Amino acid sequence: MLNAEQYLVEDDLAERYANGTLRITTRQGFQLHGILKGDLHSTIHSINEALLSTLAACGDVNRNVMACPAPVANRAQAQVEEVAQHIAQHLAPHSHAYHEIWIDGEQVETVKLAEEGETEPIYGPTYLPRKFKIGVAFPGDNCIDVYTQDIGLVASLEGEQLDGFTVLIGGGMGMTHGKKETFPRLATRSVMPQPLKFSSVVETIVTIQRDYGDRQNRKHARMKYVVEERGIAWFRAELERRLGHSVRDPRTLTWHDVEDHLGCMLKATVAGF
Repeated sequence: MLNAEQYLVEDDLAERYANGTLRITTRQGFQLHGILKGDLHSTIHSINEALLSTLAACGDVNRNVMACPAPVANRAQAQVEEVAQHIAQHLAPHSHAYHEIWIDGEQVETVKLAEEGETEPIYGPTYLPRKFKIGVAFPGDNCIDVYTQDIGLVASLEGEQLDGFTVLIGGGMGMTHGKKETFPRLATRSVMPQPLKFSSVVETIVTIQRDYGDRQNRKHARMKYVVEERGIAWFRAELERRLGHSVRDPRTLTWHDVEDHLGCMLKATVAGF
């Protein structure tokens, strides 16, 4: 999420330091291509000044959390967007290294580390075996391809109230040609936590992937392989063991028309005239 002023900063950086292109990705992020090493500090500094960040844009951590781009219609839908923002912030790495920039072996910028040193309460000292992706969807609206996420949360709404989420786990479309141990997989329905329990459930699922994901073969390191090989029953049992309590069974999901919401703001403007 960003406002118009923040978008203009990204657009300006594309012309000033990149190759003139600003690429909006399927992960709801921006890519700047062609930046030279000498301009790296100025680019990231400008992004940070605009109150944006490149933290966790890559690496073995949770990536950008996907959410429906359409304008919200009520308070319950606004709560769903807030959940996506909360998860992104909660799973963001704590490392101070983001603020350290090294070019050709020289440290350009640094911050003083806390005396007690860095800690990663969720990722631990070894982070995750591979990148991790999460999406949050409105009921009946699968514009974010929720079945392709490591964790997909499908909201359950009761009128103006958020009643919880059906959790899908183990999705991912990637595979490596000629490697039979790699394959695409759609996520499986698993549990339905209470609205106030979603954060602990998501965090616990991440720790299961942290502890059981394949660290010997990066091609086979995504959470979908843990779910496929150990089974959904094992995964739910391990989740409940770590949580210390049982969780509700998932609800059956029903999907409506496929909608990418392109042009929805334009239509609203035209209707206003």
